[in-house]
Amino acid sequence: MAKKVLFILFYLGISGLYSQNAISGHIEIEHLDVWEQKVHLTKIGETETPVATVQINDDGSFAFHNKHISDRNTMYRIYVKRIQEIISDTLINDKIFILSKKDSVHFTKGADLFSGYENSNLADAEWRRLLKFENSLKKNYENKNDSSAFVTQIKNYSKDSVQILMVKLIGIKQLENKNLLEKAITKYPNYYLALLEELMESELDRTEYFFLERKLAYLTQDVVEKKY
Repeated sequence: MAKKVLFILFYLGISGLYSQNAISGHIEIEHLDVWEQKVHLTKIGETETPVATVQINDDGSFAFHNKHISDRNTMYRIYVKRIQEIISDTLINDKIFILSKKDSVHFTKGADLFSGYENSNLADAEWRRLLKFENSLKKNYENKNDSSAFVTQIKNYSKDSVQILMVKLIGIKQLENKNLLEKAITKYPNYYLALLEELMESELDRTEYFFLERKLAYLTQDVVEKKY
């Protein structure tokens, strides 16, 4: 009986230890003279901010304690620095993902340094589906310069298939990066005005969607002036 109790306590202790690591994984860096033997973590917002750096263990494993992770869903980037540039180097040495303190992400060995991973965060999964949808649209619309149809499809997908407000905002930022946000707002002003109201009533920091607020104020004012 005593041995059974000790085993349970030992198991709970090990489980608690592992649960403290929000980010963990295993990568294999073959060329020690090319790659730094450290993994860096940054937080992506209006700017990219360094969060923490950990050493890669001899067996290729690494981990970041959950004390480095925000309580709310936040976008992070994990990467390994190159010490030297390699000719025709196509190896992906970073990964961007969404994570909160209640979730965890684990990277497995693959063709790239951060190729395969499992993330328990629901926003990250929804964002991945949005990216996959956008990539499928590129073949049908962007190559034909049909940006109007592209923004329509993105708006419809965001409205019908995206539930998490943060992911909707990421989709808007991606339209902005493609210089398509003005076209989208001009075509669907009511949708984006309603979305802005949702953002303003949410717990998201205003700095994250202020670009949308400013653009909507300018474009809707322009529409009103032209109308009257």
